[in-house]
Amino acid sequence: MDKKANWFAKASDKIKSSVFENRAWKFIKRPGVMTVQWENSNTANALDTVLNFPGKIIRNIFDKTPEIFESSLFFKLIKFASDNLYILMALFLAIAAVIPHLQWSNGFTVIASIALLFLHIIKSAIFKDEGFNIRAIDPTFLIYGLITLLAAVASTFAAASTLEFIKYHLPCYIFVVLIVSNINSKEKLGTFLTIFLVGVSISGIYGIIQYINGIPVDPSQVDLSVFENPVGRVYSTMHNANSYAEALMLTLPFFAGMFFCSKNLKGKIFYAIMAVPPFIAFMLTQSRTGYVSLAVAVVVFLFFKNRKLILIVIPAGLAVIPFLPRFLYERVLSIFRKGWDTTVGARKIVFETALKIIRDFWLSGVGVGVTPFIHYSYKYKIGLPLPHSHNVYLEVWLETGIIGLISFLWLNIRLFKNSVLNIAKNTDIYISNLLIAAISALTGILVFSLAEYVWFYPRVLLYYWVLVGIILSGLDINKKKVSTDVQFNEEVQKD
Repeated sequence: MDKKANWFAKASDKIKSSVFENRAWKFIKRPGVMTVQWENSNTANALDTVLNFPGKIIRNIFDKTPEIFESSLFFKLIKFASDNLYILMALFLAIAAVIPHLQWSNGFTVIASIALLFLHIIKSAIFKDEGFNIRAIDPTFLIYGLITLLAAVASTFAAASTLEFIKYHLPCYIFVVLIVSNINSKEKLGTFLTIFLVGVSISGIYGIIQYINGIPVDPSQVDLSVFENPVGRVYSTMHNANSYAEALMLTLPFFAGMFFCSKNLKGKIFYAIMAVPPFIAFMLTQSRTGYVSLAVAVVVFLFFKNRKLILIVIPAGLAVIPFLPRFLYERVLSIFRKGWDTTVGARKIVFETALKIIRDFWLSGVGVGVTPFIHYSYKYKIGLPLPHSHNVYLEVWLETGIIGLISFLWLNIRLFKNSVLNIAKNTDIYISNLLIAAISALTGILVFSLAEYVWFYPRVLLYYWVLVGIILSGLDINKKKVSTDVQFNEEVQKD
């Protein structure tokens, strides 16, 4: 027994040394000056002034006639709602997870973002120190958002492209700003995630019921010539199985994160039970890219949480494969099959078409949204018009140009790097657990993005940017804790 324990310890130490001593880790550890420069920049000061200006104007009105507002029941309700904005955001995301596709409209997200933004402005007027937390927002997020806007406005199809930006992208950016500005403690972050995950868990139950009742096999999603006993793929409340798998890839790691955040057994059991339905539903989506992405996410999670478990979980996961139901067994094995079925072959054609467009528009892109891509897919490929390129990186490059792609990659690298640095410092185990979950989800969805345009379905697009908001919020909470601890130690030393 001791020999086995020693072998695991040596193997895990070897994994650690091979990763932590290479150039990638040296790059991550290298201190960055961008964040400090951003916080003290004139741009940050200007944005802070502009965004918080409406709240100051309303506050002046409140201060002149406080008795009118304080006696109003409506004002008291608004005040209560604005003070619990993070709960309202979480409730919206939970509801968004359970509303079936046919009843869902992205107009709900647009309306919610506007309403929540209005409430936050009111909150900044009522509570003096509760304005927009601009300095907690990574500058690369603002750079990417600006480039996306410029790509939409400058597109040949400016009207359609700008409308898509306003309908789909802008509400997501608003959610990022609101999450960072309202979730300023680990307690709020935990509550926010718990409410959201309840909705995700319910969607998993819905997906399992869907499977039990039977789902017609869609030939466009399953190659009938390859699979002997095809079974319909679970899509739960989303547009299709791939979209649902993408949504779960963005949320499943947080069940593990909250599990480790729980201090008592009841809490751990609660999150473990909640995770079961969405995990089963994820497997029933039969998303091969999803399986690979989740496997990568699990490795990332275990590496940062307890790297010794990698040597146990990976063999255990492989050992379970032969015992899967026949249709899942065939689906998993098809990942390793040489050649490709019709779905993989179709992606090759789409990639080639996208690359032809990029070759001519590599610098500027063709504009945001479906309309420009459909137009140019007619021009560069004979056949049916293509709505997207089946790859986030190609799509971002195609839509926003090379500068847009660089800013997108830069944003994700900074999110990962800053999270890893905070995890390594282990300032707060609660936030560290959630950051581990967050970068696991981020890594998983970025792997997913190699074979799918995960942003095509609006709810998945929203979930991605919510993930960005969660990471930025976690980093800011950790930073404030470090600042508070330093201040406390300095005061102790003075005494």
